[in-house]
Amino acid sequence: MEYSQRQNLNMPPPPNLPQKRQNRRSGQNTLIIFLFVLVVLLGALAGYFYYKSERGMIKFTGSNNEADLSSLIEEVGKVIVLPTDEKPTVATVTDIEKLKGQPFFEKAKEGYRVLIYTNNKKAVLYDPFEKRVVEVGSLNLDR
Repeated sequence: MEYSQRQNLNMPPPPNLPQKRQNRRSGQNTLIIFLFVLVVLLGALAGYFYYKSERGMIKFTGSNNEADLSSLIEEVGKVIVLPTDEKPTVATVTDIEKLKGQPFFEKAKEGYRVLIYTNNKKAVLYDPFEKRVVEVGSLNLDR
């Protein structure tokens, strides 16, 4: 039967197979583009968080090296009386630009150590190069 005869009988036209294949390919291309964009965005997000963690204002040193922590406490203890009822959390200043505007870190330089006594609500900024205390401050942990 020809197409003109089908129109007379109210029959739908024959399916156009190449157009269906083209629609399927279009859907696959859209899916591939979407997945590619998703992977790129996730990679960018992961890179952002990695960058932020590596370029922090101060780096906290773990308590892995007890000898280093003990020698630091002993060294600072020669200059100022430190609390003896707790071990401090120790941090090292790594990026002074991010600490600008914070009064406690006004005189800080890269490499300075911060001893943080949470229970005693006290922080000590120490210069390990000149072996002197630069700043002592109280902590306000009530948030």
